[in-house]
Amino acid sequence: MKKQYLITAISILALIVSLFFDQEILSFFIKFKFGSLTPFLLILDHWITNVILFLIMPTIIFIKKRKKLDFFYLSLIMSYLFVTILKILVARERPDLAFLPEETFSFPSRHAAIALAVIPFMLKEKGLVFWWIAGILIGLSRLLLGAHYLSDVLGGALIGYYTSYFIFIWYKKH
Repeated sequence: MKKQYLITAISILALIVSLFFDQEILSFFIKFKFGSLTPFLLILDHWITNVILFLIMPTIIFIKKRKKLDFFYLSLIMSYLFVTILKILVARERPDLAFLPEETFSFPSRHAAIALAVIPFMLKEKGLVFWWIAGILIGLSRLLLGAHYLSDVLGGALIGYYTSYFIFIWYKKH
């Protein structure tokens, strides 16, 4: 548990620091987007990839654990709602450097929230490293495509992870 508090503190500190250097950090990441990585990043960014990774695959994993699956769906829905409400309240414009223009506000990243919302439910499942790598790659893709600032991605990741984490604790008590 102490390890989780340390990771949380570092994540929150990184979020706060990134708010002051978002433009510089984004400019750094943008330098890498045009190259052989771009097709891979576009595939990671596509909604179909996200549905397969974060909805269909966990559903298959939890198919025989109906109660866990229900709480997992709840965590995805709540993460999505929290991020959507925050997007409207904060109303932060997206970076001007976006490779793919988007219509919604920037903070927090919905992609990062959903990607990290999966992790608490995968803690006791096989392949936990896969889910961490998938979440990190989704967050990086949002930066490299210029769709978000680092603080957007970190904020979304924290919201998704902790929304799911608290729902996971609730699931464990039932």
